[in-house]
Amino acid sequence: MNRYILYQPMHGIAVEIHILEIMRHLARILDRIIVLPKLPVLESMNYEEDLSYYFEIPKKELWISTSEFLDLGFQEIDELYHVIPRYRAEYNNQLVKELHPVWLKLIEQFLYFQELDFSIKKISPITLYNPLCENDVKSNFNNSAQVIAISYVNGIIDDALISNDNDVDEFIHHQMTPNQPHKRFLKIAQSFMLNKEYTAVHWRRGANAETMANKFWNKPLAEISEYYKYIPEHCERIYLATDTRGVEFAPPSRSLLISKYYCDSPNRNAVVDMCGCILADKFIGSQFSTFSNYIYHSRTMIGKSVNTSILL
Repeated sequence: MNRYILYQPMHGIAVEIHILEIMRHLARILDRIIVLPKLPVLESMNYEEDLSYYFEIPKKELWISTSEFLDLGFQEIDELYHVIPRYRAEYNNQLVKELHPVWLKLIEQFLYFQELDFSIKKISPITLYNPLCENDVKSNFNNSAQVIAISYVNGIIDDALISNDNDVDEFIHHQMTPNQPHKRFLKIAQSFMLNKEYTAVHWRRGANAETMANKFWNKPLAEISEYYKYIPEHCERIYLATDTRGVEFAPPSRSLLISKYYCDSPNRNAVVDMCGCILADKFIGSQFSTFSNYIYHSRTMIGKSVNTSILL
């Protein structure tokens, strides 16, 4: 009999990709199959397709989609571990909580499972003050029930299990990380940019980014003028991926054609933005952004030189 583990999504697409590797280790330790959650539209309770819709997820024997799980007739969670992540510095910061009311509600009320109409037989509260080693995972979540769920998993296991602090590419040793989005999304970006030479820019803005950089990284986000310095002199076209609409990006002394993809689905929009950045001749992003870091990883996986990617 297969046993399954569900988890609650609550982050942007790139962080959810990172979480796949955390889930690989949880599933390995607990001998369970991962149920990929549907992805939320950022800062909302609206759920779209899961990661396997957008990306080629490796290790197919380790996971199924939520749709496949429901098609098997499962609608009940035998035990939900309601995790309060005291080990996360941002959870202990009142300003971050105020900036992310949906994130806070998900942590404290595990609303994702309710939105998808799962019934829960048993809820077990757990407050964690430190990430878990392998034995801790077993002692906290070992369970003979067929279906369990964990309400919060980002950073839940010790970093030593999943990464090397010396890695420039934070995804390089992650066995569950897809190399790139599905080809259909890459083709949208290719057709949008007409296969011409261009530089892609991912520029992260917003109160949350500023707060996280200043408080937790002790470094300011790069100003937009810093990005201008790395645009090649001969460049005439820019693909702009940003979480801020109405951005005035072009430097005043340059004449650049600025392209930006928009569609009705925010998650689809984000994935096409990734593709535009992955395929670019040169990429400029933010070292503080998991979105930028995934693009850096994907570019190296498809053979682009690391010298063509810059993280400010």
